[in-house]
Parts: sequence; structure tokens; C-alpha cells
Amino acid sequence: MIDDGHRLLREDHVAAFHGDLVRARREVVDLELTVGAAEHAERTARDVYQHAGEVQGRARRELAADAPDRCGVALRALGADQALRP
Repeated sequence: MIDDGHRLLREDHVAAFHGDLVRARREVVDLELTVGAAEHAERTARDVYQHAGEVQGRARRELAADAPDRCGVALRALGADQALRP
């Protein structure tokens, strides 16, 4: 009878340990999914930031290239370009 009681007690401990192990594995999987989502968000943010920098640089280059033409058009519209010519 004592041996049966000890065996049942050990089985209970093993079952409890197994339950703890299963919960721990689930937590690890949840953490891995969370880390994966965070890494994906970081990569996406980095890609968006890089693209924004490229767009900004392209816009600056285009504005710089168009600036003399735009200034000339504005000055001609005002009639001021005649005053600036030697």
C-alpha cells in the first residue's frame, strides 16, 4: 500500500512537472513569435526610413535642378528680369 502511495505521488509530481514543461514551452513559443514580430517591425521601419531618405534626396535634387528655371519664370512674370540684366 505504501509503495502504491509513493508511486501515485511520484506520478502526480511527474504530471505536474509535465504540465509545467508544457506551459513553459508555450511561453517560449509566444516569446519567439513576439520577438519575430518585433524584428519584422524593425526591418519594416528601417526600410520605410531608407525609402523616405531616398525620396527626400530625389526631391531635393529635382528642386535644386528646377530652381533656376523657377526663379527665372517668377522674375519674368514680375518684369524684374529686365532690371537684373546688364
